[in-house]
Amino acid sequence: MSQHRHRGHRAVRRADRRRRRMWVGVAAGLGVLVVLVGGFAAAAVLAGDGDAEVATTPVATRAPSTTVSVAATTVATVPGLPCRAALTVDAPLRLWIAGDSIAHSVGNGLGKKAANTGVVAPVYESRVSSGLGSPGFFDWPRRVAEELPRVNPEVVVFVMGTNDWGVPQASPTDASGQPAWRAGYTKQVQGMVDALTADGRTLYWVGPPVLRDTKQEAGVKELVEVIRGVVDAHPQAEFFDLHDLLDGTDGTYTATVDADGKRLQVRTGDGVHLTADGADFVGDALFAELDAQCRLKAQAVADAKQQLVETRGSTSVAPGSTATAPPQSTTPPTVAATAPPTTAGSTPSTTTVPTTTQPTTPTGGTTPPTT
Repeated sequence: MSQHRHRGHRAVRRADRRRRRMWVGVAAGLGVLVVLVGGFAAAAVLAGDGDAEVATTPVATRAPSTTVSVAATTVATVPGLPCRAALTVDAPLRLWIAGDSIAHSVGNGLGKKAANTGVVAPVYESRVSSGLGSPGFFDWPRRVAEELPRVNPEVVVFVMGTNDWGVPQASPTDASGQPAWRAGYTKQVQGMVDALTADGRTLYWVGPPVLRDTKQEAGVKELVEVIRGVVDAHPQAEFFDLHDLLDGTDGTYTATVDADGKRLQVRTGDGVHLTADGADFVGDALFAELDAQCRLKAQAVADAKQQLVETRGSTSVAPGSTATAPPQSTTPPTVAATAPPTTAGSTPSTTTVPTTTQPTTPTGGTTPPTT
């Protein structure tokens, strides 16, 4: 499917969403939007110390403190999607990208492009094999409660969903004959949306891409119905349809897409992850959303770049690795308790990443990993 077709469909959906948001905003006096990027991550080799903390980007040209209230001094550059009125090198837009292993690709693809404007300070964190349905493996509600006060993002891109593909397939039906997993998963998604849109933040939730394995694909399609329903109902959140961006002309899996007249390899051999080109392709599409909201290109500063920061303890998929996976629940998911944030004054650890860094993704294999 061509890139132009995807962009046309997204433009129509965005226009409709923004018209609705404009009226809701007038009625409710809404502030800024929080962006959650929902996606997926196939399990793979883990690296790093899974409990390290995150910090804001240590850039010499940045002001020592950028903890101004998100809702203060905003301007509606796009109807329904307000953004801070002025972005500068010393007071850049604070962007947090987090989620499963696809967040590693998004963190690099979107993060480096945003950082190169000089007016966006991106921090990203990826946790391989994580999902909302397996809080015992990695507890995202707890992590969000810890990191939002620390990173203080204005825009959040949260990649989540694909590793939960087994939840609807393993769950029985309830007394009324309805899938028992839906109520629990809806509460989990709603809890994340509420947390990430708190304090006037913007949320972009990027949904799972089309998966090559038909069983996994069937599972994520059911999940997306729930995720999209919750996100679309929230005036401060936007669902970013990664499936629509990366599928073929018939809506099924394809490893390549048309981009600027060229056929681009965007998927790796495991049928789940993104290649380096795929990360850039998705990053460009997400950057276009943020640019429409916050006028990033118009405010970009020539020869000024922010640091792209990867949270120490993040994990990613190693080339040629054999994937492992968190256990898939056989009962309806329960909402994980949100832990209180750690002391806001503590100094977290970070790793700065050159803005030319490409994500590491598997390059071989014919059998899709379990996720």
